[in-house]
Parts: sequence; C-alpha cells; structure tokens
Amino acid sequence: MRVRVPEERIFLEMKPAIDGDLGGHMYLVKRRVDVEDGVVLSNDYQSGVNQDQVIRGAFGSLLGAYEQPLGQSLDQYGPDETPQTRHSVDITDLVGGISCWSDFEVWADAINNKYSYEPPYLYDHTANSNAVVLSLLANAGVDIRDLHVDGFPYVNSFYDLGRREPIPARLLCWRLAISHQQQR
Repeated sequence: MRVRVPEERIFLEMKPAIDGDLGGHMYLVKRRVDVEDGVVLSNDYQSGVNQDQVIRGAFGSLLGAYEQPLGQSLDQYGPDETPQTRHSVDITDLVGGISCWSDFEVWADAINNKYSYEPPYLYDHTANSNAVVLSLLANAGVDIRDLHVDGFPYVNSFYDLGRREPIPARLLCWRLAISHQQQR
C-alpha cells in the first residue's frame, strides 16, 4: 500500500543573478512537500502559506551567508515564479538526508562575513553567492559538477554565463569599467 506523507526535503534552486546577464544565482531551500515511497509528488510554493527556509550567499563588501524564511529573502518568488521556473531539484538524498540542513546552517554561519566578496568575472577564484552553496554542498560530499538533470549539468544549463556563451557588449563594457576602477 502506497502512503503519501508530508516530509521536509532539501532543494537546490537557481534564478538569474541580478538581471540575468551574470549567469545564475543558486541557493538551498528546505520545503515541506508530499512524498510517496521516497518520490516527491508536489514541489509547490504558496506565498504566505509555506514555511520554506533558504540558505543563500549574498553580495556585499564581505560575502554573506544567511539562513532565513524564503519569503523574506532576496530569493523570494515573484507572482509568476514557481519552483519549476527556479529549476528546483530535490537533493535531499544526495546530501545524506534532511538532517544535513542543520549542518548547512552551521557551515553557512562559519562562512558569513569571513571573506571579501569577489565577482566571478574579475577573479580566477571567486567568493560570491554561489561559492556559499558550492562550499556547503562540498562539505556534504557533493560536487555540483556531478549533478545532472535530464542528462545535462545542472550548474551550466540555464543561464548564458554558465553556458560560456558570449557576454553581451553592454555588460562587458560595465565589467571592464569596474575592473579599471579597482586597479586604481
């Protein structure tokens, strides 16, 4: 007999970074969903109803790492957004279960405000918002480069910069201007 139960799961999600020209911004979500025999049946977000939690990196002079309600974060959903438009993928089993969320909180706190923020287009090594998620997953034994969805690498599938497509000229000029200012 199949039993449908509500269960907390961990999802990796991605949205456009800033205006979409800077690739994707990844974050982790703890969400209560319906599960049957280990399979997620519904991955829904309802503003004001769900108690989804997010762990995310943040831009600033120092790299921030925060755990907070999704609906109160910079990653909150817009009116037409869903987990599906955010490329949500269940990684609960991959990270060793829901109990890993408390480890993620501790590890994120250890990162918070410890490093200067480094935009990915100016440095070979980057300490940006995605570095928070990559670090948390690596601590859980997960190399994001090994995560594939429908046969494609998750991290490089959704936004131009991740796919290594040409950078729009207007953005390239903006990046060069920032780089020039930092060299002064």
